[in-house]
Amino acid sequence: MASAKIEFAVHMTCEKCVNAISKSLADLDGIRNVDISLERGAVTLETSLPYSVIQERIERTGRQAVLKGFGDGLSAVSMLGGNSGYSVSNQIRGVIRFAETPEGCIIDGTIDGLTPGEHGMHIHECGDISNGCDSVGEHFNPNNSPHGGPEDDLSKRHVGDLGNVLADAAGRATFWRIDKFLKIPDIIGRSLVFTKDPDDLGRGDSPESKINGNSGARLACGIIARSSGLFQNTKKICACDGLTLWDERDRARANNHERYLEPYALHDSYLVIDGNNICCQLYMWHVKCNCAFGGDYDKYAQCVRDFFDKLLICKVTPLVLIDGGCEDKKLKTIVSRTKQKNEIALKYTLSSQHRTKFLPLLLKEVFKDVMNERGIRYAQCIFEADNTIAAIARILNCPVLSYDSDFYIYGSLYIPFNTLEHDVVRNPIGGGYMKRCKIYRVEKLFRVYYGLNQSLLFLAAVLLGNDYVKQHMFKNFFRHLPQMDKRRFNNEQQRRINGTFQWLRRRNLNEAVIGVLSRLRKQERKRVLNTIEMVINGYINAPLSVLHTLGFPAEVFSKASMQNMFKMYKFEGDIYNLTYIDEKTNETQLSDEEETEDKEIASILEERELVSNESLVDNLPKWFIHEFKQCRFSSYFIDLIIRKLYVCPTQIEDPSQVSSIHISLKIIGVIYGLLISGVKGRKTNMEYITRDENKGIKRYQLEYSNNMFGCELPSLLNLRELSIVTRREIINTALTISNASYINEIPSSLMLYIATMKYWIGQQQEPSKFNCHVYALLFALLFNIIDYHIGLYRILSKFCQRFNKTVDNIRHQRKTTNYRPQYSNNTTLANAIHEVNPDDCLLAAAFFVSNFEVDQKLYTQPKKFNITIVHGFAEFQNCLRHILNLNALLGYPYEPTKVATVFNGTLLYNLCSNFKKRDDVEVYINLMLQDSPSLSRLFNVLLSKVKPLLDTALAWKANKCKKQKTKRYEKKKATHEENCEEEKMCESTSEEGSFYDANNPFSVLGAMQH
Repeated sequence: MASAKIEFAVHMTCEKCVNAISKSLADLDGIRNVDISLERGAVTLETSLPYSVIQERIERTGRQAVLKGFGDGLSAVSMLGGNSGYSVSNQIRGVIRFAETPEGCIIDGTIDGLTPGEHGMHIHECGDISNGCDSVGEHFNPNNSPHGGPEDDLSKRHVGDLGNVLADAAGRATFWRIDKFLKIPDIIGRSLVFTKDPDDLGRGDSPESKINGNSGARLACGIIARSSGLFQNTKKICACDGLTLWDERDRARANNHERYLEPYALHDSYLVIDGNNICCQLYMWHVKCNCAFGGDYDKYAQCVRDFFDKLLICKVTPLVLIDGGCEDKKLKTIVSRTKQKNEIALKYTLSSQHRTKFLPLLLKEVFKDVMNERGIRYAQCIFEADNTIAAIARILNCPVLSYDSDFYIYGSLYIPFNTLEHDVVRNPIGGGYMKRCKIYRVEKLFRVYYGLNQSLLFLAAVLLGNDYVKQHMFKNFFRHLPQMDKRRFNNEQQRRINGTFQWLRRRNLNEAVIGVLSRLRKQERKRVLNTIEMVINGYINAPLSVLHTLGFPAEVFSKASMQNMFKMYKFEGDIYNLTYIDEKTNETQLSDEEETEDKEIASILEERELVSNESLVDNLPKWFIHEFKQCRFSSYFIDLIIRKLYVCPTQIEDPSQVSSIHISLKIIGVIYGLLISGVKGRKTNMEYITRDENKGIKRYQLEYSNNMFGCELPSLLNLRELSIVTRREIINTALTISNASYINEIPSSLMLYIATMKYWIGQQQEPSKFNCHVYALLFALLFNIIDYHIGLYRILSKFCQRFNKTVDNIRHQRKTTNYRPQYSNNTTLANAIHEVNPDDCLLAAAFFVSNFEVDQKLYTQPKKFNITIVHGFAEFQNCLRHILNLNALLGYPYEPTKVATVFNGTLLYNLCSNFKKRDDVEVYINLMLQDSPSLSRLFNVLLSKVKPLLDTALAWKANKCKKQKTKRYEKKKATHEENCEEEKMCESTSEEGSFYDANNPFSVLGAMQH
């Protein structure tokens, strides 16, 4: 029997996922040659079953699956619904796939929304659905034959006669068949049509029988388009907070949440933005970055600018709310995600980024910098922001923008991020501009499930599982739910949601809670009830003090607080006298792997008793709370205060080396010492969770200390009372630059960045091994100056297309005039920056732009990918992050570094890799800049200023791994190499205060404390 080779994309994070999927498919007849690849995130197999059957089996394990490739030859697809399909009253949706095999053309489809019974299926001549199904022409009949059935010879049937499909009582038709005459090239661009009545296959008495099978009106149609075969689809899966997969299936088939969304024009209104979520989603959806190199922050910053600029064009006022510290109820989820990200990072390669994006470390800092630049209003909540986001949206009667399914629960207007169109369009009503999107209104859900209300919806969120509660806690409850018709829903989760809503809508909240608790044994009830009350009240109780931070006057805040008052939920009844309902097993399956995962995470958290006290926040200094809400501080500050625990972020790094967090522990220790000084009671060590030597995650301890180099740290309470000089000396001492007067010769915007290099290099056992890293970091500082003069270019071909003639003219003019400017290196760095010649930037740009692109050899020869280089920059980023955090805690004694202007991971990797091949990096750099003397001078002035700080790394020039050559030969060889490189880059451009003791930086501090 013929079979099709198919490929599913499945989000898998570990071998448990592989085993679960393998087990689920093991007893399924009609499949063979199953290959489950964790590295590719793919399941491939051969089957004679409808692909939807296999997809459902995979999704029973709790992993979403999306069909990526169908058939190993020519393939096509037709969608009923969406932009390429049509149905009467938009009720019918489906996906039908075609794959050519030696035995014939496989037709595999699933359709929803039909009336029960048989319906005709035909291919029509035209792919024009501008007038619905009336404009698709007649049956595809190139041989001018009479109408017939799929089993007839071509002399007795149209090529487009495909017989009937049978819809069940729920209106779903699932079919798999082979047509021996159908050819994929012949049908692409035509349309597939389904009719109201059965096709009589040309056997009827009516005159219509020999024309169209007397099959009645055309109900639904879709254009037939070429689709991806096996391994041809390069769409990406996103593994991050707010996991998303392609929504192709959900758009085309009867999508349960689509029915609750309606078209919406976004303009002239407030928009409350889920900052943490949208910060990530912009990166996942719209930024073409190379995640393997640690972050192309300049590209991300431009994406964020475009996002906010387009909202502002539409006169939308964004109000961005950002999550604060982690609440106890979410801690297990955070640790679990860290564990999953660590597993992904350990196996991450350059090719991985084509299917899985990995969020860079400093993403939120860049997001915040752009909001400051664009004047966007934003605030940070003390803890989780979701309930406050929803409450403010209700108060202002405006939508929430997020991609978090929790917002289907809160009752506020909700725009899912994936429905927001990228571009703006003219507003046909009233002028101006608008963004098209889709909006969710909870009232539509309540109309479908009559009797369901907002309080019951909160309980549904608890039962169905969210960031705080796992579904397996209520597995006995789900075993008692009436069985749902599997054919009506795409997967197990949809069936469970529908069953839960149907059960809840017939009860009030107290009755529903009784029903849940009755299915639990007495010893489990108190724990589960506490969880239910905690989560429901978490949805209800929304702190609104951030309204003031967002710029709303006090009277609005006061009025809003009254409007947002909900009665806290408390169960009424005796949970121990409830009659226990014996367990009855139905076919609803819940994975036990969540329980196993929970036990693993619990073991990490319970290695030592974890004490948390969220009330400690109430006693923090007012200035600290005020600045925290202004988002000046990182969210983990609250975690350190309330539970003395830091769940460290994960980066792509070398698994054979210790976690990159370790290099910044001294800075973290100072931050912790300052924060914990504001907490009453005994001071104890902090703990942190990061990757261990066995490539898992583990809790470590960091010793608490209230002094630094013998000087006592100040109290958090009076930290803002200290002079800026004293606060600067605290950070200078932490970075070991107290006596380094050279730092004052560096522009203020770069001081902290250079100081971070000094600290990072000072923590290395062999600093000289990182000299190419340091040269790369310094040389890359020029790219922001070049951007300033010529604009943002990251693709060499686009740069050459734009500036080829200009560059040629500059070269010709300089050659004609014998251009030889005289620049003195005896100047300040600020002057050297100011005197950069824009023409020099154009001449040097090709070299820089070429290094923003990935060397294709790294894909074809993956062993050339140097993870050691990446690890070095991961350490540097960790240092930069925590030094920026310490600088903020101290009230910005140094101007904070704008990360997007200095750090592009792809550029840094390429430069460092290139520099490692050079015997003398400085000679090489000056050779590259020989046609741009003002830039060459700028780099040399920069070197002269920073060398005293970075001498342990920069003093070592020679690459000891390379054989020494004579200077004359080396110069000749280098010149030849660089000429060749320039030709490859762009052919056309190669044609022609207070007194204090400097030796005791804390003397002033000590005097103030006495």
